[in-house]
Amino acid sequence: MVDEVYVPINCSKEFHWVLAVIILKKRLIRVYESLSSKRKNEPPIEIQKLAVMVPTYLLDSGFFEKTE
Repeated sequence: MVDEVYVPINCSKEFHWVLAVIILKKRLIRVYESLSSKRKNEPPIEIQKLAVMVPTYLLDSGFFEKTE
């Protein structure tokens, strides 16, 4: 069992990457962005999709029922 999952994500088919860290026990996704000058108020669409997909998968798979 792991506590964290690291997901590198390529944004907008450009040579720009962000790192999403999924902290399973806290049910939290942290996003690390290296280009501070391009920061927006909203996370990239790839992160928004991940924020919906991961919790849905974990709930559907019964992950949280198997752990404390």
